[in-house]
Amino acid sequence: MGQKSVEMILADSTILIDLSRGNEEAILFCDNERRRGGGIAISIISSMELIIGCRDKGDLNKTLKFLAEYPVIDISIPISRRAHQLILHFSMSHGLVIPGAFIAATALEENLKLVTPKKDDLPQRAQRKFEIKQEDKLLFSALLCALVK
Repeated sequence: MGQKSVEMILADSTILIDLSRGNEEAILFCDNERRRGGGIAISIISSMELIIGCRDKGDLNKTLKFLAEYPVIDISIPISRRAHQLILHFSMSHGLVIPGAFIAATALEENLKLVTPKKDDLPQRAQRKFEIKQEDKLLFSALLCALVK
């Protein structure tokens, strides 16, 4: 019997902020991911969002040390194009912003599960309103939770 492959996940900026602040729920989630053998990656956008939140050089050094624990996925041409598509479809209707579009596009293009704190019923309403490609359905709920202001 072969070994079961474990999926890598993409943590959104909110998860990373919670982790960097010592949020117990975020720490437990990441510990569980590591125990199951899963990897946690981050978008270069999330990395920049954490860096921009630093108040001083000490805070920056602490943040850079924290970020060094995770593989960072750079923006590629396909990610840029997918982010553009997401902005076209969701910016006016759902308040999608550029960083969120790039993070979601990274998950979609890299075939990663996007992990984000849950919001309530917005994804259900949105799924009824828009036609979603089959390969995007699994990520759609988490995607909208992460992207809507």
